Order: sequence, then structure tokens, then C-alpha cells
Amino acid sequence: MDGFERKTLKTSRGYTYTYYTSEGDRSLPTLFFQHGWPDHAEMWKGIADRLMDTKFPVIIPDMLGYDGTDKPTDPVEYKWDVMTQDLIDIIDTEKVDKVISIGHDWGAICAARLYHYHPDRVVGCVFLNVAYTPLSREPFDIAKWNEMAEQAFGYGTLHYW
Repeated sequence: MDGFERKTLKTSRGYTYTYYTSEGDRSLPTLFFQHGWPDHAEMWKGIADRLMDTKFPVIIPDMLGYDGTDKPTDPVEYKWDVMTQDLIDIIDTEKVDKVISIGHDWGAICAARLYHYHPDRVVGCVFLNVAYTPLSREPFDIAKWNEMAEQAFGYGTLHYW
């Protein structure tokens, strides 16, 4: 991504993340982009290039498991609370106080979780392709979800999981 600085960071959990930054007016919230499956930070290139002319600072990480970021094989490492802490480590390293959490697809859920687990750091959210998903005390039931989706749409939207 032309004009963006490529950086790496080893988070407090010990995972190395690759991410891209663009400076801006530090009095404005930073636009923090989270990609979906099966993408990586470059998916935001078209938008990111246009944002170079705005005053907003930008951070775009390769999410855990993708492209230039570590890819742990233990599913427990992908829990939302610990993954969002990795993102806070990036935000803290960049000395950013407030972000607008922007997510696409699976990244939209992460964008919501960043707000849920760190509401003092998020001043706005944008969800693309996947609607806002609130926290729930109930475990996610993929079979039930796919059954509901089949009734509504004629196919299970998460069968690929």
C-alpha cells in the first residue's frame, strides 16, 4: 500500500502482527480497519489510498492467522477477548487514544468485539457485510444458525465453517 508504513509488533501474548499506518491529525480518532475471511490488510488498499488525502490517521493490521501475521494452530488463540487485546497492543504501540473500529465480514465481528471489550478506546464503529453482533452469554450454536439461515435464505450461510 503506497504511502503507508509497514510495521511489525510482537504483542503481549507473543504473536507477531504486521500492520500498516498512515499519519494524520492526532486530534482525530484513528480509523482502525479489520479485514475478513480470507483476506488480509491489502483488501483495504482501494479505500486506504483514498484516505491518504484526509486528515484521519489510519491503522490496518493483518489479522491473526492471515498474511504477514502469525498463524497459531490452537483455536483457543482466536478467542475474541484475547485477539482484541492484541489489537489494543497495536493501538497502544502507535500511541493512539481513540479509534473508529471498522470491519468487513469476519472483521466486522472483531470490530464489534473491540468495542465490547475496550469501550473506552472506541468512539465509533462501521460494519461491512456482517451486521452488528452483540455479546451473548449463550454459546454460539452453528447448527441452529444454519437451520435458521436455511429457512430464511434457502441455504446455510455458515456451512463453510
